Amino acid sequence: MRDGATFHLDLDRPTSTYLTDIPSTGGKGTMSLPAFHAHTVRQLLSHTGCVADYPDKTVPGIADRTTHYATAMSAVRDIWNVGLVTKMSDAGFPEDAPNDGACIIGKTWSYSTPAFTFVAAVLESVTGRAIHRLLQEEIFAPHGLSSMRMKYAASTLPPNDNRASLYDDDNKKVDPANNSWRAFGGGMETDVVDLARFGWKVLDGWILSPEARDNRLWRRVDTIDPGPDYALGWGVPHDTDRGRIAEHPGMSTGGRSLLRIYRDHGLVIAILSNRKNHPVDDVVTLAERIGDRVPR
Repeated sequence: MRDGATFHLDLDRPTSTYLTDIPSTGGKGTMSLPAFHAHTVRQLLSHTGCVADYPDKTVPGIADRTTHYATAMSAVRDIWNVGLVTKMSDAGFPEDAPNDGACIIGKTWSYSTPAFTFVAAVLESVTGRAIHRLLQEEIFAPHGLSSMRMKYAASTLPPNDNRASLYDDDNKKVDPANNSWRAFGGGMETDVVDLARFGWKVLDGWILSPEARDNRLWRRVDTIDPGPDYALGWGVPHDTDRGRIAEHPGMSTGGRSLLRIYRDHGLVIAILSNRKNHPVDDVVTLAERIGDRVPR
């Protein structure tokens, strides 16, 4: 790390390796990840760990939380007793291709936002830093991403004159909710310039080496179900005209985002919206149209 400290994280070791004998809530005794969580960190990152998503997406489901969590470790302790998926998520699949069948760790793709709470807790375990501090000190500040931050690093949202108001699909203003429990699953905020700058720094090898980026981060994960083209936290579809793409979408009530990188053309497109759905020219369509208009 930038202060000279070192740590070792093996993506192919069981997640339980990093979440064993951690201090319990209240500081008395220790707790460990339940044994049924037999996934690895890589499987969490690629949505092949069979971790539950929200109750309307998978069975069982992990309910949203608005309690403030100072660390991902404290959040993961509140969700890790929910069993692994018995009915998988259809998220990311075409409407005519439901994701039926049994969820098999490492072999089937079932989208899970809470899986990334486990990832954040693992990073806290190996680095000894709260996730908001780790991100700020290792990525945001060193790379000049001044607007990028964990939204609820504190229990209240700090004032920001540049923060857009949030609206539901009826264009009614909605209040933001504390989502500190899922810092890695929609718990960040940024302006669109820094989002694009982040994409460029990943593409240009500033944040990860080109070797790690291409052979780990953006390497497609094979699954036995007809899952989407997905790598580690990124979609990696292939466009007939534009070649290789790496992208990451996000959505929640009052917000929508898309970071799309046309890898073979050095093109980064970042889109932010302050409502979730758009009946005309949604963010994916907009990104495609921008991509079509930029000279190859």
